[in-house]
Amino acid sequence: MEHLRMNNQTSFITGNLGGILSGTSYRYLRAIIRLGVNPILGVFALCAAITNVSTFAKMDLRQGITQSLLVLSLSDLVFCMVNGVANSVAVLLWLGSDSIAGVSLIFLQQMCMLCVTYCVYISLVVTTTIAVVRCLGVVIPLRFREVVTARRQLAAIAVFSCLAVVTPAYHQVSIIINGGRFRQSANKLGRARNEKVFYFDTFRSTFFYTCLSTIVVSMVFLFLALKKSSEFQAVALSSNRKQNTTREFVKKEVQIIKMISMVLTIYVVCSIPYVLLSIMRQTLPEFSLSGRFRFEIDTLRMIVGVGLQLNVALNTFVYYSTNKRFKKIINANLCKLCRK
Repeated sequence: MEHLRMNNQTSFITGNLGGILSGTSYRYLRAIIRLGVNPILGVFALCAAITNVSTFAKMDLRQGITQSLLVLSLSDLVFCMVNGVANSVAVLLWLGSDSIAGVSLIFLQQMCMLCVTYCVYISLVVTTTIAVVRCLGVVIPLRFREVVTARRQLAAIAVFSCLAVVTPAYHQVSIIINGGRFRQSANKLGRARNEKVFYFDTFRSTFFYTCLSTIVVSMVFLFLALKKSSEFQAVALSSNRKQNTTREFVKKEVQIIKMISMVLTIYVVCSIPYVLLSIMRQTLPEFSLSGRFRFEIDTLRMIVGVGLQLNVALNTFVYYSTNKRFKKIINANLCKLCRK
């Protein structure tokens, strides 16, 4: 993932380029984030992801929301593991190492960042699907269970996840292949690479902002629905009257909406650094890696990684505080550990 990669050139951190941060301040911030914040937060995020996966696996997987949250937790778990390797490689590169066990650290870091990118895309797809499904549950409560089944939710997640992985992978492979195929002329080779890079960047930006916009709209809609909780409960009761639904079921549905609203809010807030990074790099040349504010832009790139890990860690607290079944399983596991 480009915004998580580390520029390892010595000239990158020397001198004062006229930006807000000096070279010395940038080195201190970089050391704090690389050696302090990232390892600590990475451990918390990994533990949180493992907890989420093990807990949701014990819950009722016939429910669409449980299946979606399990897929999201699995994606977060893979992200935390690969990102932990990438952070370790980044520290080794920062300390001056070039390879480990005969493998280039730069190549290893790039492969890890590629996997991180796909995990982030899948998490984005799952989060968007959850947001849309919950909105449909409010908009069409009479037909919600007939239209949005658990299988259809999984099918939607699978289709859009494949699209989110295959499309950028195709462009990235094309960029590599066009770099040396048939010994093309320099001009033709350059045009081919630029075209593929343009398509890749366009897809990445369009995909991210489309999903994020959908999440924001869904989040606002759900908060408005919760604000009118009495009306929402009345609609839920009327929609399930034929099934003799009790008030406890309605409260459970409202609690799910609260949980999803908090998950969406955390995701949007943690995505703000990436949005700022993307806008500045696309509109202001001074914020490129060779521009006057490259210290600031690289610091923001590291903050993006912190935000992604923070999102995973905070989700566990949301699940624990809003999902009674999740909380019950966690407490039972803690009791077993204490007895041992």
